[in-house]
Amino acid sequence: MIEFNDVYNKQDLASVRELLENRAEIIPESITFIEKSEATDIMEIEMDTSLFSVDSNPFRDVVIFNLFHQQSDAITAIEKELQGKKGIRNIYSQSVLYDQLKSNLFKVGWVVLGLAILFGLLALVIIFSTLNLKLYADRFEIKTMELVGAEDDFIRKPYIKEATKLGVISGIISSLLIAFIFLIIKYGDSFFGSILQWHWLVITIIIVLSVGILFLRLSSRRLINKYLSKQLYDLYN
Repeated sequence: MIEFNDVYNKQDLASVRELLENRAEIIPESITFIEKSEATDIMEIEMDTSLFSVDSNPFRDVVIFNLFHQQSDAITAIEKELQGKKGIRNIYSQSVLYDQLKSNLFKVGWVVLGLAILFGLLALVIIFSTLNLKLYADRFEIKTMELVGAEDDFIRKPYIKEATKLGVISGIISSLLIAFIFLIIKYGDSFFGSILQWHWLVITIIIVLSVGILFLRLSSRRLINKYLSKQLYDLYN
């Protein structure tokens, strides 16, 4: 917010507006000039009472504007440019509030990341246990194929293929759920909707698909090798 002094003129106002309109970081529609009489009217409506007389109006004429959220760091440079303009008494910004909000969001982000990693690890443990149970049920079939002369790669191939298929399906389902939640937040009334970026969604989906497929393939290979390395009598234990 830009507060003008009592002796500014129309040229001073026009100069300030021109500067603001030429800054790409500022939302053009947000640039608004408010006279002190209008500010008084707004305050009296909010307070539902007459607060000031015409001669004792404590407000000053101001210009308010907003920045695009991606350009919030540009407020310092804009303030420096405005300080050289005539007719300006004070410049107020929410830079401190923005820094606090940015810091809090950063902390919340780490908490969310920690929870995501925790639940991700739990999901991988469950998947590994389920896969282990399935291969345990097929342990005699795996050993029988080995005893009749089947090569290890031939034995692994159908299990790894099935694990890859399962990884793709689970990855697609997870990606659709993530995209659904992303769209709800992005196009909702939440403040976080203006923060979310499309490339984050793409990166998240790529990571989910890659980790799901890679984990299932490696786990299947490891478990199959475990049963291939055992002797026949060890399979009864």
